Amino acid sequence: MSKKRRLLYILIISLLMITIHIETVSAFEKDDISISVIKTVVRPSRKVQAVKSKHYNKKNIRLLASIIYCEAGNQPYSGKLAVAIVVMNRVRSSAYPNTVSQVIYQKSQFGPASSGLLKKTIKNYKSGGFTTRDKKQCIRAAKEALKGTKSIKVKNKRKVFSSYYGFNNVKPSCSFYKLGGHYFRK
Repeated sequence: MSKKRRLLYILIISLLMITIHIETVSAFEKDDISISVIKTVVRPSRKVQAVKSKHYNKKNIRLLASIIYCEAGNQPYSGKLAVAIVVMNRVRSSAYPNTVSQVIYQKSQFGPASSGLLKKTIKNYKSGGFTTRDKKQCIRAAKEALKGTKSIKVKNKRKVFSSYYGFNNVKPSCSFYKLGGHYFRK
């Protein structure tokens, strides 16, 4: 193998951050000849971490966790995460504004944003008031959604939520998915 080709392989592997492990599966010797069967196992490097989006910062964690608490604070974790994913789906969609703040404060979209409840909840978050189990789950859900999570776990099964853009506590006339006290719509 040429030196250039070897360097190219090393570069590709480095860029993909993949560690290749070579394991000897079986070996035997006969008449001074050693034969080994080699198996190549490709595993992700332990150095690979979850990719954080450009939206992952303290301000957005606080804002998203607060709207989650306002909208789904009394729901199970999967419901909290589903609300967070809906917000992030809107951020990624060209049909909505492209920041977490603009999506949440968009006119007539999230009741707590216009009623003043979100402002009070953010103040509570800033003063260290997000210490209960439900509030900590809101922070966890916000972080997961900001990292790019697009599915939830319900009854030990994964439900992909990447195509849901809205929710309500009233049954909609369109296609929906019911989770806890919310109806999520595409």
